[in-house]
Amino acid sequence: MIAIKAKRSWTTWQIQRKSRFPLVLFSQELLGAAGCRPGLVESLETLLEKELQPDVKKTLTQIVVCLYEGHPLSYALQQSALIFRRFMWRLCAPVKRPAHCLKRWSRYIAYQSQMDVVKRQVISASIYPALLACVGGLVMLFLMVYVVPRFSHIYA
Repeated sequence: MIAIKAKRSWTTWQIQRKSRFPLVLFSQELLGAAGCRPGLVESLETLLEKELQPDVKKTLTQIVVCLYEGHPLSYALQQSALIFRRFMWRLCAPVKRPAHCLKRWSRYIAYQSQMDVVKRQVISASIYPALLACVGGLVMLFLMVYVVPRFSHIYA
């Protein structure tokens, strides 16, 4: 029997778009808080106390609860799979110490920052050609709908 299963459903995509969990900001703050050496759980509690958005606060609470239950960070991130990409929790899966995970996250921050810069440059570079294509299309439409029928009787 052959079955096809969608990788991502429409509702999953809507939840991800709605939540807008700031992954890069979370990673930067966690990296900065963990750099003070209080421990991973204490760093997450500090981030939880300062957070104002209810969705982000709920997610951070779930992570802290999982860590207090004795689960590794990768498991805690995996429980919030709608927010954290598979890539994020797989960064922490093979390591035993959170310090190695945080080093990997610092590389992720650098990578994501570069990707954001490239994305902004591509978008800003494509605005002008898209605008020219739209204006050119409107001019062609005007010529074909209005000008050509007016001059068709001259050629007839």
